[in-house]
Amino acid sequence: EGREVFKTVWEISQKEIINLALNRSPFIDQS
Repeated sequence: EGREVFKTVWEISQKEIINLALNRSPFIDQS
């Protein structure tokens, strides 16, 4: 059950990584 939560970098698709980054971008402080 923990395998789904704690995936390694090789198990996550690039598209998912990009989507996660896009979802977080409004909360990242650029200053």
